[in-house]
Amino acid sequence: MFIGRYRKHWPMQLMQECCLKIRQSRQNPLAPLRKEIAILSKPEIATLLRASEGTPLYLPVLITVTTGVRRGELLALRWSDIDLKAARLTVNQSLERLAGKTTLKPPKTSGSHRTITLPALTVEALRDHRSAKPRIGAGELVFSHDGIPWDPDSLTKAFDRLVRETGVRRITFHGLRHTHISHQLMDGVHVKVVSERAGHANVSITLGVYAAFIPTLQEDAAAGVDKWLRENLAEQVGDKSVTIRPFPTKFRPSRNRQVVEIVAEAGLAQW
Repeated sequence: MFIGRYRKHWPMQLMQECCLKIRQSRQNPLAPLRKEIAILSKPEIATLLRASEGTPLYLPVLITVTTGVRRGELLALRWSDIDLKAARLTVNQSLERLAGKTTLKPPKTSGSHRTITLPALTVEALRDHRSAKPRIGAGELVFSHDGIPWDPDSLTKAFDRLVRETGVRRITFHGLRHTHISHQLMDGVHVKVVSERAGHANVSITLGVYAAFIPTLQEDAAAGVDKWLRENLAEQVGDKSVTIRPFPTKFRPSRNRQVVEIVAEAGLAQW
């Protein structure tokens, strides 16, 4: 980085922020340089879903918190993207608001185009939602009013009201995506699977953003070593065991400093 070359052209605040990030990365390359991610606890998720039952918010909240799709990906879902028998949905497009108009466009990245397995609860809710509509075309959006897509900002505002009314931790609608990803990691789901469900370009993005939610597996690792070592030691019995002679030592002080020298009293010349 050529900070020195261009520093006179930079605002002082930008220089300070940049220097802070460089210092943090040198001290700890894995130190998070972003704000703390706000997520809901599992009881809070249940509270939110119970409060939204019977309202248009229930299904969007349920799908997002059980799949981790982005808001634009959720609102762009078509019934042709959902296979209820196989219990999975495929993200093929995203709905964004540009210049005051809602527009369908390809997913955010190549990794964003993905297939996500659905839990049974979400499949049941989708079936109920579909059966409530008399006629549904294969290309019809799941969330639409007379063929008109839901407005992303209206969904966000309605969700904000729901959060305030229920008294759960204040999160944005995108926080439901963070909640899904974080709980998957805390539940021990392999990070590669979590990354694929999230639609991240690679696993390093998942690790970089959600490293704080990955539980330490040190205890499991130590238990695994103890298990195989005990099993193999137990096999070393009878003729298989080897008797090792004691290895006595004597200590000799050095002129300059005390140095412990290990000298074999027997058999050293033959080693």
